[in-house]
Amino acid sequence: MIDQALIANDHGDPVVGAFAPLSGSPQGARNVVGIYADAGVALFGPLPSRPKDVLGVAVSVLRFTNDFQQREETAGTPVGGGQTVLELTYQVTIAPWLVVQPDAQFFFNPAFSRRDAQALGVAVVAIF
Repeated sequence: MIDQALIANDHGDPVVGAFAPLSGSPQGARNVVGIYADAGVALFGPLPSRPKDVLGVAVSVLRFTNDFQQREETAGTPVGGGQTVLELTYQVTIAPWLVVQPDAQFFFNPAFSRRDAQALGVAVVAIF
């Protein structure tokens, strides 16, 4: 896992950050996922009038093990090799105690589906 500020301002606060975890499983017969990786970039304070907001974009890749794919095929539910997801999010700091984060995800070759998919969501964090 790498989570690193790439650019910082004069106060040492991050302006641009990046992350990239990678995980793998060598025991294909026992596991569903063989490889999972994602990577993304975050832009802190993307608008001069919104210094505490964060804009993020990420991509993730998941690959199923061959054993899992074969078991699902035999059961009549083929899953394909895995899926890729592109995510775009914007974290809005409304008050020091309230953050709202809308999120859009785009799934390419999703598992258990023959069509690409999209998902929209929002997270709200209130600190009392």
